[in-house]
Amino acid sequence: MQKLAIFVVILIIQSFAVVYGQYLAAGNPQLNMAEPSVLSDKELAFSLTYFHGYANKYFYEDHVFNNLKTIKSAYTNYAVFKSAYGFTPKLSASVELGYFFNKTINYQDSSQNGHGLGDAAVYMRYRLIYSKNAKFIMLPFVGIKLPIGFFDQKSAILNLPIEVQPASGNFKYMTGIYMSKVINDKLSVASLCSYEYAQLIDSENFYYKYGDQWMLSFLANYKFSERLSSDLQFRFETKDKSHLALSKIIESSGYKILLVCPQITYDFINNWQISVYTQLPLYRYYNGTQLSSCFSVSVRILKKLDLKF
Repeated sequence: MQKLAIFVVILIIQSFAVVYGQYLAAGNPQLNMAEPSVLSDKELAFSLTYFHGYANKYFYEDHVFNNLKTIKSAYTNYAVFKSAYGFTPKLSASVELGYFFNKTINYQDSSQNGHGLGDAAVYMRYRLIYSKNAKFIMLPFVGIKLPIGFFDQKSAILNLPIEVQPASGNFKYMTGIYMSKVINDKLSVASLCSYEYAQLIDSENFYYKYGDQWMLSFLANYKFSERLSSDLQFRFETKDKSHLALSKIIESSGYKILLVCPQITYDFINNWQISVYTQLPLYRYYNGTQLSSCFSVSVRILKKLDLKF
C-alpha cells in the first residue's frame, strides 16, 4: 500500500519535468480530472480548479523536432469554476466557466498574449444502470460548450493568433458514457468514452474548424485511508485534422496520444476536498510538426453540500 502511494507521488513530481501535452488551441484546456460521476438527490457540489502549463518543444510525428525555432515558449495560467447539482437520484447537471489569466506565445523577437473569459459548458448526466449488489454504475452524458468569452482579440498592432484566443469562437457538442465498478472497500475501477464535435468558427478574423475528438480512459481509485486516496488513469485521445476555408486541410494538426494521469486527493472535514493532478505521455503521435507542452499541473478544491431538509 505504501509503495503504491510513493509511486503515484513520484509520477506527479516527474511531470514537472517531462510531461508533453496537446498542442495549443483556442478555448479552455481539457483537464479530465477524476471527480464524482453523479450526485445524490438534492446534493450540490462546487469546485475551483487552477491549471498551469508550459511548452517549449516541437514534435514531428512521434519524436522531438529541433529544426524549427519559430516559437521559443508558450505558457498559460487558467482557472475554471464548476457547480453541479443532483435533481433526482438518477439525474444531475453541471455548469462550468473558465478564465485565462494569460495565454502567451513567446516568439524569437516578440510575444503574443491573450487573456480573459473563456468558454462556459453545461453537462447533463443520467444514471442509466445502478446495481447495489454488483456495485456497478452506467452513466450516459451529454454536454455543450458555449463560446461566451473573449474571441477575435487583438494586440496593439495585429490580430492575436487563434492559439491564444481565450474562447473557442464556436459551439462544441459532447456525448459519452461513464461506467464504474466497486471492487472492495479500498479499490474501485472506472471507464469513460467520449466524443466531441466542434462547429465551424466563422468570425471577423477566423474561418476555421477543429477536428473531431475521441477519448477513452480507464481509471483505478485506491483509498489509502479514510481521507487520502489516489487515482491512476490511462487515457487515449485522438483528434482529426483541422480545416480552413474551402475545406483546406491543415496537415500539421490532429494527434494520437496515450497518457498516464495520476491524481492525489485528500478529504478534509465538512466535505471539503483538495486534489492534485498531472499527465505523463506514454505515446505521442502528431500529424506534421506541432508544439507540445513540457509540463502541466492542476490543483482543485471541491466542496459538497447536502440540501435535503
